[in-house]
Amino acid sequence: MPLVPAKCTNCGAALELDPSKDAAVCPYCHTPFVVEKAINNYMDGGESADTVIAQGDAWLNMGNTGEAAVCYRRATEKFPSDYRGWRGLLMVELRVTTVLQDDKVEARRPAVSMYSNQALALAPASEKPAIQKARRDYFQRLYQVLEKKRDSVRRELEDMERQAAITGSESLKWELPKLREKLQEAQFRLEVIGREL
Repeated sequence: MPLVPAKCTNCGAALELDPSKDAAVCPYCHTPFVVEKAINNYMDGGESADTVIAQGDAWLNMGNTGEAAVCYRRATEKFPSDYRGWRGLLMVELRVTTVLQDDKVEARRPAVSMYSNQALALAPASEKPAIQKARRDYFQRLYQVLEKKRDSVRRELEDMERQAAITGSESLKWELPKLREKLQEAQFRLEVIGREL
């Protein structure tokens, strides 16, 4: 009997199955499934929330955050009331921020806030602690980044104040208010993020 195209019901991998068999195991994620369901999954595009989110989970587990984000975004568009798509996007952001340089971490804040807020609003009570922890992990990383920036500005200000006192340079004295303002701004941003923890 000829093989029929199908999709894994867990990871969404393209398969070719013998339709005379009742069950099979995905060679990619090793999930057992009913052959008829895998064939139907191929025929209808496999666009159930479970399938799309399982695809995202599989990509994320393989370390491919780009493909995982595509799947989770599709889940949030097609199934916006399913918290798992939003949680998946949050997990992608967290995975990305662990490898970003410090100066890029803060740029992810709007996405992390939106995805975590959506996931928390929709998730059952049993899932909320894990989502809150993921959100907290990001904000702790951001706090550390902003703390380094603030400390760097503080050191720069202290150095400039010493140089201005030693040299009496008017140009340095003119720069001091700008640096003090920069330090205040850095401290304010740190306090705002501290409230998220």
